Amino acid sequence: MSFDCLDRKEKLGADRLECLVQAREYEVQGFEQVTPWIESSQAALRSVTAKRLAEACLEVLPGDWWRVFLEQRRRHSEGYGSEEDPHS
Repeated sequence: MSFDCLDRKEKLGADRLECLVQAREYEVQGFEQVTPWIESSQAALRSVTAKRLAEACLEVLPGDWWRVFLEQRRRHSEGYGSEEDPHS
């Protein structure tokens, strides 16, 4: 599905989720003034999925997101499926 196919509410939700993720990254770097940005972004989310992603974003450090992403990417590039990887 392309971004153009999304309706206006879905686009706004995606934008707000992106803002929250960016604010969270700034917060971890020490910028304390982002709390209102995080709160307003989270409050604007409407879909259950977006709300769950926001909660996860606030519970996990951004560095951990990247470590998991890079590890999964490495496993994929090595040809391991989730069932085949002996380290899972």
